[in-house]
Amino acid sequence: MKLLKILPIIGIVLFLYILLDIGIDRALDELLSLNPIYPILAMTILLPRTLMITKKWEYIIKKQEINVPYNFVIKTYLIATFYGAITPGWLGTYIRIPYLMKKGKISLGKATSNLVIDTLVDLLSILILVFVGTIIVFSKFPNLFPIISILFAIVIFAIVYFGNKKRSERYFKLILKFLIPSKYKQDVNEQFDNFYENVPKFSILVYPIFISVITSILGYTQVYLIAQGLGIEVEYYYFILVYPVAFLVELIPITISGLGTRETTLIGLFSVFAIAEDKIVILSLTSHFISVVILALIGAFLALNYSITNKKSFI
Repeated sequence: MKLLKILPIIGIVLFLYILLDIGIDRALDELLSLNPIYPILAMTILLPRTLMITKKWEYIIKKQEINVPYNFVIKTYLIATFYGAITPGWLGTYIRIPYLMKKGKISLGKATSNLVIDTLVDLLSILILVFVGTIIVFSKFPNLFPIISILFAIVIFAIVYFGNKKRSERYFKLILKFLIPSKYKQDVNEQFDNFYENVPKFSILVYPIFISVITSILGYTQVYLIAQGLGIEVEYYYFILVYPVAFLVELIPITISGLGTRETTLIGLFSVFAIAEDKIVILSLTSHFISVVILALIGAFLALNYSITNKKSFI
């Protein structure tokens, strides 16, 4: 338990080290040199990207025969973005489970299933981009290709293998035997059945995976625009196909919202272009603010408003 409390500090320490190493004055000068037109252009992508992300999630919700209105989907997504942004590895996004349970009047197992499917769709779309990217820029990062290939293969295998309820049940019962007290086993068995209730076939998920790829490209286009404002001259496809590696690193729960680990990864990825570290740090922080923090602030307002009013009209 003590280790879990210490782990998130690692990213903060990394970030402070990088910031002190490049110099706070240099970082501030770089921020002030940012052409404001480009962040404004990047912000114009925020709304359509958010709508596509929530429509993708709504599509999965409907395929699982869960009845919730679209305005609930948007609000819950924004609240989850807030909780995800302030927790290691974006674990706070799991707040969607109790919200979905209450509004959709569904079981814990089915709500968990929905979030797992949506998360896997997003993860798979990122891996597709990174996999293609590592092939295109293989000469620059030859060691990255086998790592991403193995990770990609593991995710595909897990989706196909554990998508089958009978196969999953074997491992589930093994977990039950050693980890779950006997008095809870009946309820957990019931939740396991609910987890696989109305799980869509992989072919049905092709559409949301495609949408997720598009939304990812839009997100990295925002990063590219900010890079232009900082005078970073790197090909557009590099941001689309390689920058997602930094997001995968963000999922490691050793820091809040990827702070520190994201910048460390980006400095390594852009080192082949001899880009100054202060530019990379400002690129990372500015793009994160536009693509995540703005939505998280809206989500924080919605979460606070709900906690104060506790009106049934929202949830």
